[in-house]
Amino acid sequence: MPYRKKLIEVALPLESINKASAREKSIRHGHPSTLHLWWARRPLASCRGVLLALLLPDPCDPHRPSDFKTTARELRNDGLLIYEWSPDILRMELDRYIWSEDRGWEVRLKQLWEHLAQYCYVPRLFDHEVLVKAVKDGMGRLDAPFAYATGKSEEGVHTGLVFRQLGNVYCDDTSIVVHPEHLNVPPLPDSCPRCKNPLPECTCDPLPELCPKCRNPIDECTCEESPKEVLSRYYGRVEIESQRVNKDVGLIV
Repeated sequence: MPYRKKLIEVALPLESINKASAREKSIRHGHPSTLHLWWARRPLASCRGVLLALLLPDPCDPHRPSDFKTTARELRNDGLLIYEWSPDILRMELDRYIWSEDRGWEVRLKQLWEHLAQYCYVPRLFDHEVLVKAVKDGMGRLDAPFAYATGKSEEGVHTGLVFRQLGNVYCDDTSIVVHPEHLNVPPLPDSCPRCKNPLPECTCDPLPELCPKCRNPIDECTCEESPKEVLSRYYGRVEIESQRVNKDVGLIV
């Protein structure tokens, strides 16, 4: 029987394993590793990655199981592993599992990604970049199915709000996906600060130009103007020797 190489012998996705391990190490609530103070706590993501690489065959090995690539291709073709996601389907999943009167009408983007990666009844995305692209494509449409905000202030106002326009999306702890009918934007000023009338009825004149010295309007300025320098013109006659014209003309001028 020919020897069949395992995936760990030829390649190991160290970058993805390191990111998942770093995320698990930073979790302080709701993780099994927080139930007990272990002597040497190791991230479970690294253990899962190594065990999976020990079980999977090398996809480039000619002696690999004949149905290995076929099964992997079927996972992709059947939509079980999604490489590109529609914003409308994302909105449908949000309405079905995330948004409600009890749970609220917003969700943090990183929390949404963990939800999609954890539960088997939701679509399985290839990585978090697929989710980021779906959010970016959706918020830039004129009929945007959701909005994106970089955070939320203490007053409950969505900061860095992007809705029906292009912008960047970050998958971090503060980014939020918001229902378009439940946006909290800062209120616009509704009255003129000078006449206190509503802005549509304001008849205030534009602010006058101020004097740079006394800061009073130009019409009311009482600053004394600095005296202007008066130029003087002098006249005279000189006698120049014909043999020294070239030298003396330069001195006279």
